[in-house]
Amino acid sequence: AHIKNESAKNRCIGLTLETRADVCLPEKMLSYGCTRVEVGVQSTDDDILEKTKRGHGAGANIAAFRNLKNAGLKVCAHWMPGLTGIYGSIDMKKEMSMFKDLFKPDYMPDELKIYPTLVIPGTELHEMWERGEFAALSNDEMISLLVEMKKMIPPYVRVKRIMRDISEKKVVAGAKTTNLRQLAHMR
Repeated sequence: AHIKNESAKNRCIGLTLETRADVCLPEKMLSYGCTRVEVGVQSTDDDILEKTKRGHGAGANIAAFRNLKNAGLKVCAHWMPGLTGIYGSIDMKKEMSMFKDLFKPDYMPDELKIYPTLVIPGTELHEMWERGEFAALSNDEMISLLVEMKKMIPPYVRVKRIMRDISEKKVVAGAKTTNLRQLAHMR
């Protein structure tokens, strides 16, 4: 693919790979011609990462960011507001504190994708929500959170996406309106 690309009429000039922090291999990614890596950070809190069964802690996220940046790659963080709901209620102060951590030296992503936590049938999170063990963000709470979060984002960070393109019909709880970015901007 590299050799074909060298003389192709239309050439690939950048390659983005998405990965988990615990399996992030910058040298391998560079060998593929990768220029940007998207890392599923989700949260900067070890307890939340453990309770949501992420499979690694914040230390793996920090190491991945350091290794990717040292390799000269752009880094995009995937962020999931609403994970504090695993404690039975949303903790807006903790949500903001964790988001603020993203812009400290351990992380400092070049780009962000913000995916509010959604409750979808057939998932363990849905079972927790049904038992009253998980509280989901409402649309209004998410919009308020986005307004405050956007105030913290440094000018060098590009926000690539807010919200996954998941049909509202498939979501039973959470900030499921797909135009959250527009609504936050209006507010």
